[in-house]
Amino acid sequence: MGDDSTMVAPVTVDGQVLFRLRGTSALPAWFRAREVRQRIVALADNTEQDPAAITVETIGDGVALVANEETLVIFYPPDAELEQVSLQLLATSSMRRVIHAVGDYREMRAPERLLRNTGILLGISVLAALLYRAITALFGWLNRLVERRLKGQLEQIEQASHRVINSRQIWGWLGGILRGLRTLMLFLLVLVWLETALGLYPWTRPLAVDIFRLILDPLKEMSAGLVASLPDLAFLAVLVVVIRFFLRVIHTFFARVDRGWIRLETFDRDLALPTYRIVRVVVIVFGLVIAYPYIPGSDSEAFKGMSIFFGVILSIGSSSFIANIIAGYSLIYRRAFREGDRI
Repeated sequence: MGDDSTMVAPVTVDGQVLFRLRGTSALPAWFRAREVRQRIVALADNTEQDPAAITVETIGDGVALVANEETLVIFYPPDAELEQVSLQLLATSSMRRVIHAVGDYREMRAPERLLRNTGILLGISVLAALLYRAITALFGWLNRLVERRLKGQLEQIEQASHRVINSRQIWGWLGGILRGLRTLMLFLLVLVWLETALGLYPWTRPLAVDIFRLILDPLKEMSAGLVASLPDLAFLAVLVVVIRFFLRVIHTFFARVDRGWIRLETFDRDLALPTYRIVRVVVIVFGLVIAYPYIPGSDSEAFKGMSIFFGVILSIGSSSFIANIIAGYSLIYRRAFREGDRI
């Protein structure tokens, strides 16, 4: 158990949170919550006991909920401070919740209620199957409609652009979008069916409560992280634009030197493109160095570990490759051969 469950833990019955309890290192909150839950469930299982008979009694410096001379829970001042209410008010409101939870517990396990919920489960299962077939048929119809309306036009555009535009690639993108939408709708359908089906039975209701939380919580964290990273992402976007513009200017300059449009007295035009490649690598590396602190997650230990790992792999595998590059460029800059020479 972590520190959070040691200090504070909720008391839940069938996925419903009744109240929260504080704990200490000697008596963790999760242990208190588990013991209280077991007593409440034992009261609910004993149908001969009336939950309305629960009373509020003062015991020492605490206030207790008592049912038929059995103490269900004792609230202490730290528990009231957690909810920022008085001790008496906490006990009274918790008593109402316990009475309501015991009633729901018994009702959900009644044979007639279980039978009715089974009928509902069969009904929503049939409905989900029909919706599944309907969604599949709908997207099949949409796929044929888009193919009939757009595929011919895309082929004409490809011919008009002299094969610059690839119609198959664009059609693949459109098909991927349709398949993605269909998968999303089917996933939501299964998720809603699963949440509804699990919520029909008391034994699986806690899973129904958690199923959306398990999916939505990571999405919330990712969206919050994305919003927090927007300034860094904006900086990276501007940096990419600047680097691309700078590379384009450099390429234009060296390309004109290579064509002879720009003449440099101490620089041979044959060296223009090799020099451009070196300068391009330097500019890109410089941009990566500037961008590194602004990459989301770059300060995490996992990111640092992966950086070290890939650095070691590159340093081991690229030693001979770099040596060959240096040897090749040394031949170029020493003017060992010129264009048109037989080697």
